[in-house]
Formats: sequence, C-alpha cells, structure tokens
Amino acid sequence: MLERGDWFGATALQRLWESQILDAEEFQDPGPANETLNRLREEIEANGCPDSDAAVKKLFIKIDKEFLDSEQSSGTTATMCIVRKPKEAGGKHRLHVINAGDSRTLLGKRDGSIVDGGGTDKGLTTDHKPDHPTEKARIERCGGKVEIADGGVARVNGNLSVSRGFGDKDEKATGGPGPEDRPVTVDPEMSHFECDESDFLLLVCDGVSEGNFPNAEVVKLVASTLSAGKGMGEAARAVCHKAVESDSKDNITCMGVLLTGGSSSSGKRIDFHPGPITSIGHKDFRAAYEASAQRAGLSLVEAVMQRYDLVSEQLKDAFHDESRRTAECLVAPLPRNIYADPRSASGKDWYGSWQNFRGDVGGPPLRKRDEILVIGCGNSALPADLVKDGFRHVTAADYSKQAIALQKRRFPKLKWVLSDARKMPEFADKSFDVVIEKALMDGEGAFGEWPLMFTEFSRVLRPGGRFISISLGQPEELNTEQFFNNASYGWDVHYKLSYDDYYVYTMTKHGSSCVRTAAVPALRECPVSPSDGLRAELDKIGLNPPAEGRREWFEKKLGALPDEKDSGPGGMNMEELKNMMGKGGGSKGGGKGQGYGSQPAAEEEVETQEDGYTWSQKGEEVQIAIKLPQATTKKDVKVAFKQTTISVLAGGKTLLDGTLGGKVETDECTWCLVNGGTELNVMLTKQNEKDNWKGLLK
Repeated sequence: MLERGDWFGATALQRLWESQILDAEEFQDPGPANETLNRLREEIEANGCPDSDAAVKKLFIKIDKEFLDSEQSSGTTATMCIVRKPKEAGGKHRLHVINAGDSRTLLGKRDGSIVDGGGTDKGLTTDHKPDHPTEKARIERCGGKVEIADGGVARVNGNLSVSRGFGDKDEKATGGPGPEDRPVTVDPEMSHFECDESDFLLLVCDGVSEGNFPNAEVVKLVASTLSAGKGMGEAARAVCHKAVESDSKDNITCMGVLLTGGSSSSGKRIDFHPGPITSIGHKDFRAAYEASAQRAGLSLVEAVMQRYDLVSEQLKDAFHDESRRTAECLVAPLPRNIYADPRSASGKDWYGSWQNFRGDVGGPPLRKRDEILVIGCGNSALPADLVKDGFRHVTAADYSKQAIALQKRRFPKLKWVLSDARKMPEFADKSFDVVIEKALMDGEGAFGEWPLMFTEFSRVLRPGGRFISISLGQPEELNTEQFFNNASYGWDVHYKLSYDDYYVYTMTKHGSSCVRTAAVPALRECPVSPSDGLRAELDKIGLNPPAEGRREWFEKKLGALPDEKDSGPGGMNMEELKNMMGKGGGSKGGGKGQGYGSQPAAEEEVETQEDGYTWSQKGEEVQIAIKLPQATTKKDVKVAFKQTTISVLAGGKTLLDGTLGGKVETDECTWCLVNGGTELNVMLTKQNEKDNWKGLLK
C-alpha cells in the first residue's frame, strides 16, 4: 500500500506476490496511481518479487532516486507484504513484510485474535514517527531535528510527520553519504513471519489507526464480518466505517488479503464479474454474455440474477439509504477541522478566500450575472464573499443539515440548499454558469465518489460553463484521465498554482456538448448520472422479483424481451436512424425543420448548424461554437463585440462577421478556447431575453 500524504489520502494499493495464490479485495480504489506505484509494478513485473532484504532495499532506493530526480516536492509512504506459498500442501505461508512510513500491516486469525508481530500496537510493522526513540536518534545523527508542532505532533525539521518514505526531497537534503543516512529515508524496515492458510492480512493506512480503533479491534471486526459469510471487501469497508465512527481525523484505506486457495493443488478458479445487461435483448450480445457466464459454471439466468442483485445493491448504497443523507454520512464532506490546514485555527476561510484565488481562475473573468453554485459550502464564507463582490445569483449547497442551518443564521439573505453532490435533482440540466468547490474533493468522504459528482457538475453546467476546484492536489494526481481530465465529463482542464501552494483547477465545459442536435435528438445527449444507467438496466428486466419463484421470474422476463437490432450511435436502431435522417432536414436561420417530429417550444434550447458554426439560444443566453481548422492560441484569436454586430478572426482568417439577430450587452459577452484550442466558444447576452432570434446573423 502506498499512501500519498495528508491532502488526498491513499492514492494506490499495491499487491506483491510470488504466484497467483491470493484472493485479495479492497475497500476502494481511491485515486490515480502515482509514478512510484507504476515504477514498483513495472520493476516487479519485469524482474519478479525481490527475494531478499537487500534486493528490496536496492529496489526502494532506485525508485526513490527517480522520484527525487523528478523534482517533485511531495512524497509517499509504503507498506508491503510479499507472500510466498508453502512448498507442500498444509505448510506455512512465508511473509516478507516491508515498511517505510506509518501505514501498517496486520495479521489476523479467523477466531478474531491478532498475531502479535512485535510492532506498533501488535502490528507486523512499526510506525516510523519522528518521536520514536530509534527514529529520533537516527534523524539527529543525520543532521535533522525533531520539533513538536501545533497539536503536539512530532515533525522532522518541523515539517514532516513521518520519518521514512519515498520522495520528500527537502528532508533528504542533509546527512549522507548514503540514502539511508538522511533525516527522512526510504530505507525500509523489514521482518519475516510465517502464517497459516486460514489467516488473513490487513494493510491499512494511518487513518484507520489514528482514532480510537486499536489494531486488535480492527482484526476482530474483520474476522466477525468474514464469519458472518461476507467477503473481504465488506470487511474492509466495515473497517473504514468504524474508523470514522472512532474519531479518525485522517485519510482511511483498508486492504484485506485472504490466503485461502494458495496451494498448487487448488486448481484454477474463474471469477465471473457480471457486466451491464442493458443490451441483453440483442441476440449476439446475449450469446456472448452467456458464453462468459458458462466459463464460470453459470447459466445466463444465473448471471443476469447476479448482475441484477449487484446493481440493486449499488443503487441502494449510492442513493437510497436515507440514513446516509445526514451530516454524519461517510460520503458527506467531513467536518472542516479534520483537514491539515493550519489557517483554520486562526479563523481564516478554508483554502483561502475568494480574493486569494479569484485571479487564478482559468478563462475570461466571471460575469456578475452568472448563475453560480458553491457546492460543499460547509461553513465557508465563500458564497457571501461572491455576493459582496457583486455576483447577483449565488446558490450554496451542502450535504450537512447542520452546515446549512448554520449558514442560514449567518447569512439569511443568501440562497442555501441541502443537496447531495452525487445526485442533485434540486438543480436542472444546464442551470449554472459556474460550479465552485473548495476542499470538498480533498476530503475523505469524496473518495471513490468523484465520478458521480463530476457527472452531476457537468450536467448542471451550461455549455461554456466552468467547474472550479480549489485543492492541495498536485496536477500529476488530478490532471489525469482518472480524475478531472476524463473525456466523459465533456470539459477541458486548466490549472494554476495559487495562494499558499493551493492549485486552482478550472474545467471549462465544451460549448457544443449537452445540446441535442436538431435532426437527431438522441445522438448528443447530456451526460447522465451513473445511477440513471443502473436503473435502466433494472428497467430492462423489470423491478421487484419475488422471493419465491425468483429464478422462474427471471427466466420469464428474459424470454419475453423483444429482439433488439444492431444499434447505432446512442443505442438508436440503424434502420430507424436512416429513416429519421431523411425527415425534417434543418434550415439555415432556425426556421422550419428544427427537429424530427413536432416543432420545439420557443423556450427549448435547440442547437442550429450554420456555415462553419453551431449556435443556440435560451432566454438571454446565446451560445456559439466554432470548430477551428487547427489548434489555436488566444493570441491568434480576435473577437469584437458591438451592440448589433460581431466579428471573429482566428489565425488571420475571418470566421464570423455580420449583423446579429438582435442586440446584446457587450460588457457581458465573452469567449474562450476549448478542446485543446480546436474549438472557439462565444457567449452572448441579449439585451431583451424575450427576443427570439430567427437566426444568429441577419
């Protein structure tokens, strides 16, 4: 397990084994794997697991040097265990335990007892804390010092609260001559144990241990969960929930490893992970699904039943357990005093105030008339600061009833909404120009939930709108496909180092996304919440199978499904799509033929294709998207707004020039480049929102 510092929690889990003998499940996949994890995996896959303490040390030092050479200022701890299977059936498993930092490896028995490994709180590992006598002596010998910082926490040179790990170059600048002779060292502490096949391993980050949750209780909880017939995944989840209840104030990750099935005579096991059944009515899809199920010894009906149960549970966990819609919920932003930001003690707003980071927001200046949503507002004064700065339409939302009640008392004239960021039915599609979060994504409660949140943020943003995130997270962690920079959200990422080492991330939504095309409404749907897709799967079969005769119910439902034909874009039948394309062709200027079927209502936003661009209008908003022939920078773009005219040039070429369909407020018109500079978005504000333009240009 690698654990990524104070701001984000564990970023990666690493399993090392000599051969396929482990059945391992983990509570969560908490984020994008950092370079250290990737390099460890690459080295192990290329050369196998290190076979000695010296080999492990050599590997750690090699990767740490690469980390330091990259000039990153951050670091990561690591706890690992190499498990070697017994040479004979019934023999002991050999454990090679490796630790650099304050995460822990624990060994438990199925009766709930912990195997005392002689480490911290009976663990197999010892926490590398600066005030540990051995570590303190080593730090001082290497030219460092141990200081007691605010809160009574011992820190190396007053900075780092762990004394071993990868990276952290500032604490490795003194000492020498070898890497093990630095105040903070990557030199791992190693130990060797034996255990039975029925035992289990736990690898936990320090968040599990820093509340009132002793290692022995952690092991006991896992054993009782397993004895109740539940899997290691549920046991690890129970550990994390219990850690929260036990007043943990740090990031929380637990990984459990079962050693059963480790003998060479156990045979090959095939696990079936039922995938989506949305297309189960298509005969080819059904045949492939059935073939995969049969490899695991399941029938098609049994496989669909498994998927149905899995989806039902996911929906229940995500949205339907009302007990989680309280301030104590794990997924809610946790109380703000848990974060490692010393400014909170002096009463300053968390992660700075609006004035601290407003100048670092990507794109053109925000407009005073923008509809702004501050999500996860907690007790921050950010919503009030925005109103004081002249923004007229600010909505603030939080998961916590207590937080909303507090804010209403502090700022009664502002708009406060109780809302779950993962599912926000309170807010309509494309209802905001700006969504801002500050510290929400850095909280433990956000782990694993950000895909739901980002999908919702994209849904409620208008084309050209911006999602702004203030975070301690580094770009190498957050500007990735696994986090902000995922094409499914339909936005482009800009980031800038800002106030006091925070980053301001600005995600600008593509100007032409989330707008249904005129001719083929189903081709370009707005992103939907993942829960909508899950519910669609259940709707495919039907809801509420009976407890008795359940199998027969599923067989009947599968047999009654209509045969589906090959599907085209968006799941549309290709034959129907061809027929549709021959009807209702669009015309220039937004006249007849705006869509297949009936004419849309005047207030409905419809995208219209014209010469070299698309445009849409809704109320006082006019959105224009212009595809550029090649990637372009801002300095090569010139946009001139006048009350009744517009002129757009890019790369010396005129792209748009003429008289507008109506009058605009020039001081509230703006533009930005998206899609890597290959698309230009122009946002106009009509003087009269009731003025329905017949065309963009007259």
